[in-house]
Amino acid sequence: MAATLDVISDGRLELGIGAGWHEGEHITYGYDFPSPYVRLNKLREGVKILKMMWTEDKPSFKGKHYVIEEPLCEPKPVQKPHPPITIGGSGEKYTLKVVAAFADRWNYIGDINQYKQKLSALEKHCKKIGIDLNDIDKTYHTSMEIYTDENEFLQDMKKIYESGYYRRRPIEETSFDEWLVRFQSRAIVGKSETCLERIKEMIDLGITYFIFSARGLALRRAPDLKRRNASLQRFADEVISQIYIF
Repeated sequence: MAATLDVISDGRLELGIGAGWHEGEHITYGYDFPSPYVRLNKLREGVKILKMMWTEDKPSFKGKHYVIEEPLCEPKPVQKPHPPITIGGSGEKYTLKVVAAFADRWNYIGDINQYKQKLSALEKHCKKIGIDLNDIDKTYHTSMEIYTDENEFLQDMKKIYESGYYRRRPIEETSFDEWLVRFQSRAIVGKSETCLERIKEMIDLGITYFIFSARGLALRRAPDLKRRNASLQRFADEVISQIYIF
């Protein structure tokens, strides 16, 4: 399917893959949810098979979890040697080891204050196998929403805080101000100038691609599309248009 999509899109496929972290998604579709170690080994074998089927005429592979014997994969992808593979995750012991071995791009989701530590761990894995860290693009996936009104911003943040949706510890253990600082280390939210400065800081850390989710942060089950579209337009006009001045 991936090879076909690369062909019909004339070489525009970027494949994103991970070990799977959401137990509910596995159970819903009838899949087992093994330990992280097992899931990461399955990921390692799966990416090996992808690359073999994209580049070899008669690939064969026998692993602990998957076996192939000369399956057909035609036509081959347009991109050579294969479409870029993005692997997401931040586990320093196993996940980043798989990233070093197989990824063209590494996608990080999490506290940007921990990024340097994760990058250092990835660099160590790269050095062990003779890979140049600079050959792996670094991407960052985060939520984004632009606000023009400070009161509206604070009201939305309090809704999220009280819902517990982005909070791991009970509300009585975390003040709103403490939570907001941590939340803003994981999301691009606030006035345009604040978001622009945050992105600049991330670029300085070496992040080369951004994946923004503009899904509406305040848990609006019936999305206010007019408001969301306005936020997206401000992001385009006031943030994206300024990125290249850095």
